[in-house]
Amino acid sequence: MESREGPRGRVAVQGDYDRFMAETAKYRVRNIDIFTQNLEDIFMNYYDRKGTEL
Repeated sequence: MESREGPRGRVAVQGDYDRFMAETAKYRVRNIDIFTQNLEDIFMNYYDRKGTEL
């Protein structure tokens, strides 16, 4: 899970959609919004995480 605010959560899924669906089935989901990241967001996210692992 990327973030959580009250009953809302934000997740990023890359590849293993079966696992995502299995985990999602454990909760009462009322709505799913889908968005895609642009290339700049992907790079910034990658380098931000890489910097925190030192």
